[in-house]
Amino acid sequence: MDSESVHPILSAKTPILGNLARRFVEGLDDGASLDSLFPIVIEMAQEMGQELPGQGMSNIVKHFEDKESETHKQLRILFHTIHRKTLRSLVLGHTAHDFYNKFSSNWNYTYEKSGPGTYVIGLSIEGRRGAFLSWKEIEKVIGYIEEYNAGCEAWREWDSGDPYEESQPEPRVKEAIEKALIIDSEMESEEDKWKPGQRLIKPKGITPVKNIDALTKMLRRRVDRRFDENTPQTSSPAYTGCGRKMPRRMLGHDPDYGNFASTSTTLRILQSCIRHIGLMPLVTAVPVVVVWEQRHIGLSEELVTVLTRSMIGMDGFNVMKPGTVTTWGDTNIYFYEEAKRYVWIMTPWFGENLEMSIDHMQGMDIMQPALDTTQYISAEGLREVVDQLREDERKAKEIQRSFDHAEEEAKKRLDEAKKTLDRVDDFLSMSSGMFPNLSSDADDDEEDDADDDVEDDVEDDEDDED
Repeated sequence: MDSESVHPILSAKTPILGNLARRFVEGLDDGASLDSLFPIVIEMAQEMGQELPGQGMSNIVKHFEDKESETHKQLRILFHTIHRKTLRSLVLGHTAHDFYNKFSSNWNYTYEKSGPGTYVIGLSIEGRRGAFLSWKEIEKVIGYIEEYNAGCEAWREWDSGDPYEESQPEPRVKEAIEKALIIDSEMESEEDKWKPGQRLIKPKGITPVKNIDALTKMLRRRVDRRFDENTPQTSSPAYTGCGRKMPRRMLGHDPDYGNFASTSTTLRILQSCIRHIGLMPLVTAVPVVVVWEQRHIGLSEELVTVLTRSMIGMDGFNVMKPGTVTTWGDTNIYFYEEAKRYVWIMTPWFGENLEMSIDHMQGMDIMQPALDTTQYISAEGLREVVDQLREDERKAKEIQRSFDHAEEEAKKRLDEAKKTLDRVDDFLSMSSGMFPNLSSDADDDEEDDADDDVEDDVEDDEDDED
């Protein structure tokens, strides 16, 4: 991974790095198991709740904190499905820097662009090998973002809803709107660009003022005058998204492949303003977690949002809190079984991560007075996931018998599946003393303001924008 040479310290290339991120990366570099690092992830979730008060983050924080809940257990398992090198890249904010090259070996440490799960969007500048803006360029971009916002405010002031356009804006209002429309046009094809003299239209990136304010504050935190003003930053702001079909949703954020209408408004505005200063922004989309249960989609989004700090009030572009879309209108069990086989059998790092955590737990002193037997997880609860996986193993054997020509390869995969099953069994069993009575109550997964009627193609932040 390209970012392996990047030390977890503040620099011109990495101007954003909190204490928790530094501790996490240092732990990875020292060879700590993922289970021993998960307490830092819990602290990251708590930090998100503290930095975003009044934004409904309390339930998400509880998912990480409540060690008695089934949700907490599932988050820990999903955490182990991410490659250690990819985790390091995510926490350092190096998604674009590490994955901008489609032919790089770094792609060996993540998933194929298919299936249900969670992905991360990174932003870089053309010709910079995955690097972002310098802080001097960021200051220029902030100026145009503020200019764009002034145009949106002018539109709100003038817009009378008159279909016959009998009223005309005063010169200062007209000028402000025109500036916003010119910036908007940076993302359009030549024939679709708005041109001076044409009738005024509503800016496409119009959004609540609070979102623009949060965007400019986020970017200003990347301006550190202690460092060289012309050095491009290798860390960049992130956007976290999720869906049943990741490829379609990832392409919706890239203006080179889609109409760009469904992406985060804050991400769109930033790209327009970057183009306005004469640079070409590039979008890099990386699938980070592939899930095997529908309920995992929202949980994986929560996990990756915490790891990347991708909320607009922190270091990213997400306006809507993660895990809000809880229903994807999908009942295809086979679809998720295939995803499970992919994660558990075809990718080696899930089992490797579990094995490291098991080795860590075997070395712990389990004779702590606090570990009373009444606090242990029930055997039934511990084996629920394992039993389901053994059923998958049985089905995999049936598939093997129907494909004689692939017998040897199938045998290898089945062996890997059995190894992974044993690791999960051991991991959950050894966790029993530390995490009492994991409950499967549905209440743990409910968001107070989740909308169960949201369709599959609704983007994560649309409901927060005008």
